[in-house]
Amino acid sequence: MIGRQAKVLSPRDLRRLLSLAARTKFPERDRLMVLLAVRAGLRAREIAMLSWGMVLDPNGRIAPMIEVRSSIAKCGSGRRVPMHPQLRQALQALRNRHSGDAYEPDAVIVGSLKGGGLRANSVVNWFTALCRAAGL
Repeated sequence: MIGRQAKVLSPRDLRRLLSLAARTKFPERDRLMVLLAVRAGLRAREIAMLSWGMVLDPNGRIAPMIEVRSSIAKCGSGRRVPMHPQLRQALQALRNRHSGDAYEPDAVIVGSLKGGGLRANSVVNWFTALCRAAGL
């Protein structure tokens, strides 16, 4: 089976997506989702299952790399992804928004309305709707 190549967004398209994400019910979470896809190249399943333990260093600060563990990666091929400055800011903004919450290493970063993490298909559907709204 031949896979489909992901589309490359122009800087203008990225600005449009981030602008739309800023006007949603959960702007910090939604901005982070866009940046995880664009700046870190994460797949829907990886975005849905990314946990705080994969982005924080042992001191609880945002690490210079994202550790995409084999347990969430396609074909079990874990990897390390450099932390883009915009992505670091978005993670910090989300942390600041929920500053009273404990950050368990296994707690998912991108939460759902019902609690817990999103499903990969929900991430795909969310991106489809966002791109459609942006005219992409």
